Amino acid sequence: MPGIAAVDRLRAYEISYNGMPATLASVDLRVLRAYRKSDFFSGRPTSEVLDQLRGKNNIIVSEPFTYKHKVKTGDTITLALGEALASFQIVDVFTITRASAGTF
Repeated sequence: MPGIAAVDRLRAYEISYNGMPATLASVDLRVLRAYRKSDFFSGRPTSEVLDQLRGKNNIIVSEPFTYKHKVKTGDTITLALGEALASFQIVDVFTITRASAGTF
């Protein structure tokens, strides 16, 4: 379609974390890397944050998630994935701004 530079696929699943609802989501890092500017608490460039994700048990979480669950960058969270438990280190926090809302 004219005027469309890229399409990012978002997969989102409603899960329970610490007995509260949460959304677990994944995106295509190639699209995110090419079209997003830094929206992270650390202020680091998007490419630097994303480099820490691929092939590792690292995640980014949203700003509301940090407040709701009292977590921060460097903390580890454990998620139930089917019958197994998996631990993930938070490498940064995505801040939701007017400019970024709806562009993910």
